[in-house]
Amino acid sequence: MITEQIKENPDTHIYLYAKGWYEQSNNVIDDLKVILGHRSGLGKEAISRENIVMVLLDITYDRLQDTDNVKDQFITFVSDLNPSINWIHGGNRHDDFYTILINRCLSVLRACVVIGLNIGKPDPNILLLTTK
Repeated sequence: MITEQIKENPDTHIYLYAKGWYEQSNNVIDDLKVILGHRSGLGKEAISRENIVMVLLDITYDRLQDTDNVKDQFITFVSDLNPSINWIHGGNRHDDFYTILINRCLSVLRACVVIGLNIGKPDPNILLLTTK
């Protein structure tokens, strides 16, 4: 009997990280480098902040497209990048642009519905799991 194997979503661990299944260290960028390194088969030293931003923007764009009012969601997303209100999404007023953008993308992914995305289960070999 041949069974069809369901492929894991390549973004599984990004979603799980955003939704709190992995422990978040003091350095979100390093955490995401580990996740993207695992995803791509590279060491975390080969992953840049720019790589992280490009992947997160791609995933976030897809999730914004899933909303009922894409235009309003996009306007809110961009408006929330303003450093003077960045603290609302877990940042602080001294964060650089990449950090603000990464945290904003994670905020969108944290709130999105993942039904039908086949995000799988967290893997303790990637990052420490939270005690949910």
